[in-house]
Amino acid sequence: VGEKPLLPGNEEHPEEGYRSRYSHEKESARPGYYEVWLEDDSIHAELTATLRTGWHRYTYPKGADARLIVDMSPSIHHRNHPITKLRALNDSVLVGMREVRGWAPRRSIYFYAVCSSPFKASLYANAEQPVVEDSVTSRDAKAVLDFYDISDNGQVMIKVGISAVDEEGARKNLMAEAADWSFDTKRELADAAWNKKLGCIEIETNDAEHRTIFYTS
Repeated sequence: VGEKPLLPGNEEHPEEGYRSRYSHEKESARPGYYEVWLEDDSIHAELTATLRTGWHRYTYPKGADARLIVDMSPSIHHRNHPITKLRALNDSVLVGMREVRGWAPRRSIYFYAVCSSPFKASLYANAEQPVVEDSVTSRDAKAVLDFYDISDNGQVMIKVGISAVDEEGARKNLMAEAADWSFDTKRELADAAWNKKLGCIEIETNDAEHRTIFYTS
């Protein structure tokens, strides 16, 4: 909510970056769904997925200066700062690419993201270098989406298609699996898909801890 630095900051002083404090008491995770209360900005963040799309739902405080920072630099593999790209197609669609250099070097993952509320996009080559074009290619591309005309309940939804081929493949995956805006339906479908797979195996034990370990692994 409002202006934020474009670097995450550290855990000891999250106010120096865009990260937020949270507690496990206000966090929930299960197959196909994740939610957390972001304490610093009073935002309820939720995530679900289909096979090739990711769904975000953020509930901002009423009347808040609602923004989203898209930071392409973080990764579990911090190797040589791979190339990243971001491009705003219009006031509701953001597309991009990131090189992946983990177990299979020089792969590219593309995404096509559609937002339920219109936005004004500001693009950056890094945390301190804004660009005036509608696209940016760098090793640390970032975007700030400043939402407007948000629904009365303060919710903004974002559905993101991904592809290992190109942006068009990501768009087609999104259209095939996420044509509507039913976040809760997608969450229920994800839950059912996980239960179907997990239900293929049933263990017999009176040890609750062992049962928990099995089904959460």
